[in-house]
Amino acid sequence: MLMTSINGTVLRIAIGGGTMLTYNCRNETMAAFVQGLHTMLGSNIGTSPVLEETGLKGAWNFDLSFRFRSACQ
Repeated sequence: MLMTSINGTVLRIAIGGGTMLTYNCRNETMAAFVQGLHTMLGSNIGTSPVLEETGLKGAWNFDLSFRFRSACQ
């Protein structure tokens, strides 16, 4: 699955076995990443504010992987 981030870069989303979700972020600023967190499938952060306080400048290539939690847990 592909989606476009806030700053126009394309994010590839791969859902693997065992409900693993991976976001492959390329040329992504931390500010754009934080802005997009609320719309990420599986992030489940609700309406809580998210602040970008990493101090990292420029755009980065990184992968974010996590597993979905069952509603029964």
